[in-house]
Amino acid sequence: MRKYLLGVLAIAVFAVAAPAFAVHEANNQFNLAVVAGTGQAGSDGSGYSNFIKGGATGNGDGAAWQNYVQVSGLKANTMYTWVGIAMGTASTICSFTTDASGSGSCSSSVNSRLGSTEIREGGVGGVPVLRAVSSTDADNKVEDGEIERRGTCRFDDNPGCQAQNG
Repeated sequence: MRKYLLGVLAIAVFAVAAPAFAVHEANNQFNLAVVAGTGQAGSDGSGYSNFIKGGATGNGDGAAWQNYVQVSGLKANTMYTWVGIAMGTASTICSFTTDASGSGSCSSSVNSRLGSTEIREGGVGGVPVLRAVSSTDADNKVEDGEIERRGTCRFDDNPGCQAQNG
């Protein structure tokens, strides 16, 4: 009976502690740059798109996307759409309307595998005003117009991967 109780206790402890084992397989951070010729000089933005294996939210498969973008200096009271672009196809991540100062933000949990990312005025077919593209430089700094990929668990077969702060 004692062995049985210890086994049940061990399973219960693991079930409660399991969310602590969630790891960032993709920790993509980006800094948006103004797209030339858009008349949006002075605008700026940044955000992240993280894939967390074993995350508490998502589509029930134990994985979750966490996406967030914030912008400033855009047109006031205007709708913008944040899109992710992979293999030439743009997909909506989320949309927002800027406030009176031209600032706005949005978040979502959609699959957002970013080859590049844009803020577009209007919908997914709108004019891109801010953009970031995947970076391969080794400086580990998120510079203007870059997406830096920092989650190593997705690409390295490393059972000891630890979650990174996103």
